[in-house]
Amino acid sequence: MKEDSSTHRSKGPSSPTRDKDAQKESRNRPKAVFFWTNADVMKWLRRQCQEYHSLYSHLFLEHDITGRSLVRIRDTTLESMGISNKEHRDDLCRKILKLKLKSDILEMKDLERKVGGTDMSSVGTS
Repeated sequence: MKEDSSTHRSKGPSSPTRDKDAQKESRNRPKAVFFWTNADVMKWLRRQCQEYHSLYSHLFLEHDITGRSLVRIRDTTLESMGISNKEHRDDLCRKILKLKLKSDILEMKDLERKVGGTDMSSVGTS
């Protein structure tokens, strides 16, 4: 009689293989956007928004935009910072939103991995 392979699997929240995979993934993963310094934001602006870096990098420096503030920026924020061109603000907002979505997806994957087999519908609800 063939034995069910599930009886030999670890039922705990972690296994040595899973822990090694998580450690390897966390070493390869860049710093979370929420923890970015102004220098990290400037690097992102230079790499992802090349056409705006020379125009607006001084504004991101002046306003000490960190990762935490970057993901909260809206069109009106950019306008009050001194970016008057609506097309530029729209494009910057789109790129910031894309960054935020990528960051949120990574965070969700981390939560799912930590929770494991727990019912995700009950996580974060009160």
